[in-house]
Amino acid sequence: MHFEPNNMSKIKLKHILPILIISLSGCMKDYEEINSLSVKVDGELWTAKNVYCDYNQTMKRAMISAFKPIGVTDKELLFISFDMNGTGIYPFTEDYTKAQSSFTAAPYGMFLSYETKNPEGEIVVTEFDTINQIISGTYTFVAYHDSVIKKVFTEGKFNKIHYIKH
Repeated sequence: MHFEPNNMSKIKLKHILPILIISLSGCMKDYEEINSLSVKVDGELWTAKNVYCDYNQTMKRAMISAFKPIGVTDKELLFISFDMNGTGIYPFTEDYTKAQSSFTAAPYGMFLSYETKNPEGEIVVTEFDTINQIISGTYTFVAYHDSVIKKVFTEGKFNKIHYIKH
């Protein structure tokens, strides 16, 4: 005996399958973006493997640390430190104590956002959840090694990073 599904079953499956695929891919996107940080460094995507954030309540200062392993023993490090009091735009200025960033990468060493008299860039905090201790936002900046070698950081994004209060 040979079984053939009727046309109604084919139609239902045809309409349900795309909805199911879209729903599942949306869930995966949300999952992947929790506690994540990425940025384009001179146009190439850099994605952190581990991300941490500390928030000093007294000083109202956030410090985001991101790490990416390179090979077996090396790693690249990205630090973003800025004064903040909630969502908003925090520009890099000549007063580097307000907002600063550094990136450590071989073979040059450390690149600093404040290695110039006119720092470029900003941090935009789009979410600062004090109940669940979550911070999200975007950033861009330019950093220099010895005021000569330049790296441009664009399309930076940190998403749903759980911060530790001090």
